[in-house]
Amino acid sequence: MRLKREKGLDVETVGKIGKYVCLKDHPLKLLSELKKEGSVFLKNDSSNQALKDLERLFKMPGQTMRMFGTKHVAAVGVSLGIERIFTIMEELQKAASQSLWRIKRLNKHFDHAKEFGIPWMVIVGEREIND
Repeated sequence: MRLKREKGLDVETVGKIGKYVCLKDHPLKLLSELKKEGSVFLKNDSSNQALKDLERLFKMPGQTMRMFGTKHVAAVGVSLGIERIFTIMEELQKAASQSLWRIKRLNKHFDHAKEFGIPWMVIVGEREIND
């Protein structure tokens, strides 16, 4: 309920997140569940690459641990802080809305130039000013 209250998420979204947060098992077994056909993680290039990287990581410590004993020991776990994920999502949303605002401002300038038959415009950005 904290996610709902603090982040304004609807109950359905909290349920979807909770489904993954509550998973517990051997890392490679969990990973295979997340990589099953139709998984939402496979639809996104970044999450798909992250799953591949995790698989490589999980296999490496497992092999290292076997060198020092006969029993297989899971040596690596993964935890994504949900708060951190939401902070990143909020930052991305804020950046996107600022970009949209800038585009709308530019469109007004373009419209003004068309209306008055101005054939040329010079657009100078922050990078150009700083260089």
